[in-house]
Order: sequence, then structure tokens, then C-alpha cells
Amino acid sequence: MGTSVMASEPVQSSELQKFDAQVMASYPGITSSFSKTLRKNAAYMAYYAMNEQKQGTYPIATGKEFATQVKTGGPWDYKLSFGPAKKYVYNGYAMRGEDLGNVHYGFVGRAAGFQTFLLRSAAGAYQICSLTSHKDWASSYFDDPIDQLYINFGIDMWDNNTIPNSLSADSSQHDTQLFNLLTDSEKKEIEEKVKEDVAKIKEEQNQEK
Repeated sequence: MGTSVMASEPVQSSELQKFDAQVMASYPGITSSFSKTLRKNAAYMAYYAMNEQKQGTYPIATGKEFATQVKTGGPWDYKLSFGPAKKYVYNGYAMRGEDLGNVHYGFVGRAAGFQTFLLRSAAGAYQICSLTSHKDWASSYFDDPIDQLYINFGIDMWDNNTIPNSLSADSSQHDTQLFNLLTDSEKKEIEEKVKEDVAKIKEEQNQEK
């Protein structure tokens, strides 16, 4: 994609929770399934962003779509669906549902083309999208100091392509492989949604003139 990319600082593995094999075995392993979810949602946002770029309004619609998906109670609110305190094993680390939600936020946010400094703070998140109906849409991602550790983990996986069962290390093939995760009907649906969303934005902009 033609979005700007800012490199992230690698997350130090010593800061993440690793326990002995017996303790880890007591937690559900979700590395494969959650990696699939990360890649599929990243593909959705990357394809959405690419199509909005063609319409000339990026990142306005992309920011709104991202916020709508990841906000509290949204389709991608994995803190809620996994249970905020329940623990799982992802990529060799013990993570709570809340941590997984933060990883997803960082990973998919980068796929949408948002720079790391925007994803790392509540103020930055507000710059991504200031939804009038849900201005605190990202507050749950910054209500605990440890949140940023896992947001950075997701950012780092995207920037360095270290997601388990990763895509090609060749960045020129990265988006192509991501988009292959989408069916033709899914691509068509995203394209139509972008057109509708951009039309609303342009109409609002014309009314403000």
C-alpha cells in the first residue's frame, strides 16, 4: 500500500509472560486461530484503505471504519469476546483476552496504514477518528499501563512480519498475499462500502463549505 510506514521498536520478549510448560498447558492455545483472525482482519482494513486512497479521502473513512470495528462492543472487540481476564497461550506467551485485543489493535491498525505514534496513545487514537457518537471509542485500549506493551507487540508483528505462519518476508508481496485471503465477493463488498462511505464524507465536506 502507499501509506506511510514508521518503524516500531521491537518488543522485548522478557517483558511478556512466559511460564513453565505445566502452567502454560493449563491455558487454551490459540496461536493458529488468532493469527488467522489477525491476518483476515488486516486484509480487510488494508484493502479498505487501498480503495479509499483511490477515492482521495484517505484516511478519513478508514479511520471511521477501524474505530467502528474495534471500539467497545464492536465486531472486533476481542477483549470482550475472549474475556478480559481469561488467559490463553499465543505464540508462546500467556496473554489475557485484554492483551489479545491490544495486540489486534496494533497489528490491524498498522495494516490500515496508521503510523505507530497514532496507535500508541489515546490522543493519537482520537486523531485516527473522532466519532461524534463514540468519542471515547479507544479508551479501553489505554486504561492500563500494560496495554501499550501489547499494542507494541502487535505493531512489531506487522512491521517485522513476525506473526506465526507469517506471510512472505518480501514486502512487495505482502499486500498481495493479504488480499488473497479475501474472496472476490468480500472484495466487492468492501469496494462498495468504501464508495458509500466516501460519498457520505464528500457530501459532509460540501455542506461545510
